[in-house]
Amino acid sequence: MDNQLTYEKLVIAFRARALDGYTEMHHILPRSLGGGDDSSNIVRLTPKAHFLAHRLLARIHGGKMWAALAYMSRGNTKSARGVKVTSRTYDMVAREDAAWRSGYYTENNPFKGKTHSQDALAKMRGPRPSVSGENNPRYGKKNNDVGAVISSVLRYKPRAVVVDLTVRNRIDRDLVDPSKELKALNIRYRKQVSGMAGAYDTRGCKNPNFGNGAKITGDKNPMFGKFQSQETKARISEKAKRKAECPNCGKVGSVSNMKRWHFDNCKH
Repeated sequence: MDNQLTYEKLVIAFRARALDGYTEMHHILPRSLGGGDDSSNIVRLTPKAHFLAHRLLARIHGGKMWAALAYMSRGNTKSARGVKVTSRTYDMVAREDAAWRSGYYTENNPFKGKTHSQDALAKMRGPRPSVSGENNPRYGKKNNDVGAVISSVLRYKPRAVVVDLTVRNRIDRDLVDPSKELKALNIRYRKQVSGMAGAYDTRGCKNPNFGNGAKITGDKNPMFGKFQSQETKARISEKAKRKAECPNCGKVGSVSNMKRWHFDNCKH
């Protein structure tokens, strides 16, 4: 199999194709071999074709190309994204990469042909010197900048922040129409707030009017034995029919109920 010819046919075929979806940029002549970033040296490939192209380059040039192919074989890389290699392919690529690295670092080892002196070996084998106390290179020295920062942190006292909620409360009161669920949640929360539960529990003796009914029953009632005239009854009836609208929630009802539950006493 002519790997060079196959590689050239692959590049020509993908240059003539209009690819849709995800593609990857490939240098026809890799930069590690002297290739540039100009458009004539770049072709768009699918992830699978990108892996195949580097496999052909590794067979053609060897060396660093095996390292690049080994990197692409590990998965979760920016190149050949989503391509799953077989165990046989990964074993072959890993062996070739290991062989190249072994030879490369053997030849390019900066300590090749050199040996450590006996003093150096004795230091490496002996106990490590202590760096505490006077042996510490920072012993007796101070870093004023760091000390100032630590001191300012220790002396820092947070200031109370007061947030002006006037505008927000006005928006909630005049512009927002809360849902029934939010109203129910608001009532439930206010009942459960510490120190406020008793204020909303008006059952039995907790009712402020508890026991007052006996004070105005029977002859204690100022209207006991008296009757309203038809004119008075008509005025009372007309007065009871009056309606008022709450400026806070927009609800309309009788004047007595609205004064009791709305206006300044409105929940919203």
